[in-house]
Amino acid sequence: MRSASHRTAGIKRPMAALDVADALSPSGPFWTKPLPDDVCRATTQPLHGLEEFVILGVGQEHKSPRPVPQPSLLTAWEAASAAVDEYFGWTPEELEIVGDEGRLVEALLSGHLCVISDGSYKRALGTAAVQLLPRKGEKDRVIVRCQTPGLPQDQSAYRSELIGLLAGIMVVDWLLQQWAPKLQSKPRVRIACDGFSALLNTFGDHRVSPHQAQFDLVSSLREALARSKASWEPSHVYGHLDRATSFLSLPWWSKRNVQVDNWAVAYRHQLEASNQLIAPNARFFTELAALYIGGVKQS
Repeated sequence: MRSASHRTAGIKRPMAALDVADALSPSGPFWTKPLPDDVCRATTQPLHGLEEFVILGVGQEHKSPRPVPQPSLLTAWEAASAAVDEYFGWTPEELEIVGDEGRLVEALLSGHLCVISDGSYKRALGTAAVQLLPRKGEKDRVIVRCQTPGLPQDQSAYRSELIGLLAGIMVVDWLLQQWAPKLQSKPRVRIACDGFSALLNTFGDHRVSPHQAQFDLVSSLREALARSKASWEPSHVYGHLDRATSFLSLPWWSKRNVQVDNWAVAYRHQLEASNQLIAPNARFFTELAALYIGGVKQS
């Protein structure tokens, strides 16, 4: 019985004796059609035998509220991996959240999130590692590890640097997609690596050509930047400084570079030892994006 907006106690409604008898008959239910969604339980009391009844109260049955899904970077990563063609034909293989993802989002939205990546390459196998963390509060971070896609003859240290940058940009945009989908302004993110050429070709405003080295990745990075909901501030950091100086004595960015460098090397060793090599990605679907830098077709 549908609930009314006014009080229903004491309302009388006549009912034929035959109808009541049918309702109480064990031969079948009185109502056989699906009930509307807004049907509420009613408490009734018969009057004058079975010919009349009074509604004493109406109330909805108690239902547990449906849990509101919590935004999660892992959700975005899994969805992107399932629809990989929408994400440059590739997504990183390992993603780890350390600490509180919410604090990372706060750092991102306030312009204090830092991204640093590094690559490793040896014997035609490339890998990269990335970490996203605030300048303060280093216990909260995202760590990404990935194999550099492409054929063995495509691999190089430069290509591994490029894939690290692409992974960092993708993960930041997944965070924004999950936690701030309606954000109007672009938060500033500082991104660093020790590959100067990778930074120059990714963030430079010069045209890229299909004849230049690693064109597929460079053009994919340009496309990722054009789509990104963040404002990127590239920075170069010198690598391998721990070979001459103790780790504790290094500047903050150099320490973070040493960490991602070690993770990239360890991941490459892991792939080699387990022989779990990932099938190469022949090309990125945005390979022709270099002709459309900044939304303007270039000749």
